[in-house]
Amino acid sequence: MKKNLVISIFAFIIGAAAMHTAQAQIIIDQGTCGSSLAWILTDDYTLTISGSGAMESPFGWDPYREIIKTVIISDGVTIIGGFYNCSLLDSVSIGNSVTIIGGIAFLSCFNLTSINIPNSVKSISPNSFYGCEQITTLIIGNSVTSIGYMAFYKCNIKTLICKASTPPVIDNSAESFWYARNAQVTVPCNTLSAYQESFWGDIFSNIVEDCNNLDEMVHNEKIDVYPNPNTGELIVTSYELQVTSIEIFDVNGRKQKAENRRQKAEGEIVIDTSHLPAGIYFVKIITNQGEVVKKIIKQ
Repeated sequence: MKKNLVISIFAFIIGAAAMHTAQAQIIIDQGTCGSSLAWILTDDYTLTISGSGAMESPFGWDPYREIIKTVIISDGVTIIGGFYNCSLLDSVSIGNSVTIIGGIAFLSCFNLTSINIPNSVKSISPNSFYGCEQITTLIIGNSVTSIGYMAFYKCNIKTLICKASTPPVIDNSAESFWYARNAQVTVPCNTLSAYQESFWGDIFSNIVEDCNNLDEMVHNEKIDVYPNPNTGELIVTSYELQVTSIEIFDVNGRKQKAENRRQKAEGEIVIDTSHLPAGIYFVKIITNQGEVVKKIIKQ
């Protein structure tokens, strides 16, 4: 009884850090997932992990795997795992303190389409993303040194950005990326030879280096605008970055009014462009991690 009381109090204290983001939501369930970690599941089907240290089983969200849609891993968490078989999961935000992605962490999360592994991560364990068939975009941070056996097996990756200056070691390389062999792989400037001469060159035939800032490429991958062309309404999507302002310019650099900006849903902003004459415009999207410029066509 005393032990349960202590755990409940701990979950309340640690969970309070994440609860401020979910004040408008109802808490479905909560608990602990490590000696200094807590989890909260809210009625928008967002699972938030907060606190510090490594995640540990048992994972109390087991009964909710079929409804979880979003996972947020806050800064402070170091080793993650336990999100396997979340079949509706389509958005994952990994904190900048995570160093290891554990084995089968996201196994069979069929609805994931993109993964951004932050620069803090050093190791991706075996089977971490096994069976995530809809992942088409993968971004690997600059500190990753090893990728485990079958970590991305059955992932149909089309775009792969690896920011590591030294090619990460891939355990049983052909198996890990078997379904991604035709992906376009972008690596940092002056590393092309190193990648081509490593196991990466045995797997991927389309490796290119980019001497621009790869972080800017990552920002572009995280933000989208549609429909493009548009006829009067433009939607800006940014599920991982916080958009602080949006500006529209014509081809001569003249700033246009971005009228009636409104929030459509979490991570989606609608802009009325009906007042703009037909033509080509540039949308500057300023976020908490930099800015991105997208070319649009107004019909």
